[in-house]
Amino acid sequence: MSIKDKIASLPIGEYIGMKLSGGADSSILYYALCKHIKDNNLDTKIIVVTLDTDFKNLYIAGANRVIGIVKDLTGIGPYEHFTVTVPHSDENYTNGQAELVAKAKEKYGDLEFFTGLTKNPPAHEMRDYFIENASKHGLDFSRIEKHLDVRDTERDDISHPDQNPYRVFGATDKKGTASAYEELGMMEKLYPYTFSCENAPYELLDEKGNHMHCGECFFCLERYWGFGRIV
Repeated sequence: MSIKDKIASLPIGEYIGMKLSGGADSSILYYALCKHIKDNNLDTKIIVVTLDTDFKNLYIAGANRVIGIVKDLTGIGPYEHFTVTVPHSDENYTNGQAELVAKAKEKYGDLEFFTGLTKNPPAHEMRDYFIENASKHGLDFSRIEKHLDVRDTERDDISHPDQNPYRVFGATDKKGTASAYEELGMMEKLYPYTFSCENAPYELLDEKGNHMHCGECFFCLERYWGFGRIV
């Protein structure tokens, strides 16, 4: 099912939530939601939540960049954007997200939240891809090999019968995300402005003013595997 059909199949009322990090997955999902609202003349108001950590302090900036691009493309923007920055840890990230969602629900009711979470690439497929293609991407396989195993194994199989239907990419991986960009014609207009790196030289910017990916962490390698390119 296409991303447009998936969104069209879900109940969307007066308010809908969106967890937006500025990464590749949540960004195309946010665009697809805004386009759905525009194309169907809906009066739906999007409530966006974004959490930063003091280690990777680019989520809010990335989300705001995506919000601006999508507003220019669709005319749709968030009704309200809840943000918070927390000390870096898995526990703080989880709890911080929950607190943002609770804050939004307290103000706007029991919202459903779209989330861009995807499954991990199959480990053997990802490894085989880089054995064959590392040099094409200017990477040294012996240098990146250790990063291939730095994966959150809970993402290896996150789909199950009672999964959240608003987790639109829950049964797929970065290749599914790439298909959504192709389907919506956003591979050049949006994907290059998304950011997924966990180990970036944050002080470095590219010629467009975007933070540069390190090109070697698991999340960068996942983008190479899914999209065939990092930006």
